[in-house]
Amino acid sequence: EYMGIPERGVMFVLVWLVAAVSLPHQFDSPDCGINDKDKFSSQALLSIDAQQTDTRDSYVHELTSSNMHDILHPINQFALVNVFAPWCPVSSAFEPMYSEIAEQFATRADVKFFKADGDSDVDLRRMLKIESYPTLLLVKKGAFSVEQAIDPNNVLRYTGSRTIENLKKWISEFAVTTQQ
Repeated sequence: EYMGIPERGVMFVLVWLVAAVSLPHQFDSPDCGINDKDKFSSQALLSIDAQQTDTRDSYVHELTSSNMHDILHPINQFALVNVFAPWCPVSSAFEPMYSEIAEQFATRADVKFFKADGDSDVDLRRMLKIESYPTLLLVKKGAFSVEQAIDPNNVLRYTGSRTIENLKKWISEFAVTTQQ
């Protein structure tokens, strides 16, 4: 606690203060979503216990242009991809929320969660047509190849408010498992 403000509140304020500072990044890199802060519920960001993030990270796998053919299984799995930049404070603020959602969907074998450093993996960023960070994508299942799966017609971009409830609803709505 600092001056009557809970520790998590202080961390949230610090993240947004850092956002005001121009941080160096790759020349052709997409913008940080600092102007999209209205899409985040500050209460939702503050409600995430940062100490639990370490265990939740086991539900989020790293995706790169080098490993995508080995770990994406588009024929029978939906893939959620959080494309982030390490220098982007909005990406940093979104990561614990994304990890919490991944943990909540861990029982679904047909939904996998990935994170991709769009700043360091330019090839992947261009394949996915990333224009800002963080970008949340849902790659639909049913494609016969990774190339077909990442085609813009098979990828949904999340544009709504970034709250845990809204994200879970979006995932449940579009990552529907059909029963046989």
